[in-house]
Amino acid sequence: MTNTVHGVGLVISNAAGNIMLLQELKDKPYFGKKAGMLSIPFEGIEGLESPDEAIIRLLFEEVGAPIELQPTFFKEMLVQLTEHFSVKLYVYTAKCDDSFVGRPFDTDISYFGWLTPAEILCLDPNQVRIEVAPVLTALLDL
Repeated sequence: MTNTVHGVGLVISNAAGNIMLLQELKDKPYFGKKAGMLSIPFEGIEGLESPDEAIIRLLFEEVGAPIELQPTFFKEMLVQLTEHFSVKLYVYTAKCDDSFVGRPFDTDISYFGWLTPAEILCLDPNQVRIEVAPVLTALLDL
């Protein structure tokens, strides 16, 4: 039996089309996360929170930019994380200028830097959270 959790994801891109990445600092094997993995910002939806409310919290906790970015809803998708967990993911996008640097308040992650979508999709799947590839593939299929 698979348990489904709900979450939001945010693809932050700059003018050059690069995507901001974070690095996981802690293992969470029940969700398929390992320390060292690269990721876009993801956050679970808590309690009765709406996806729009969760993305605002994500901006503060995972990005450190509650005012600077204006996220736009992109797509809803279901991603199988592990044998026992899947996530119903509400994906948002945001644009920023080239000088933007993420400053996460969440101690489970750190700012990593910027890569193109193609560079991210070419990384070893063990280096990137499982949710990243389907999100970027959906964006590239526009």
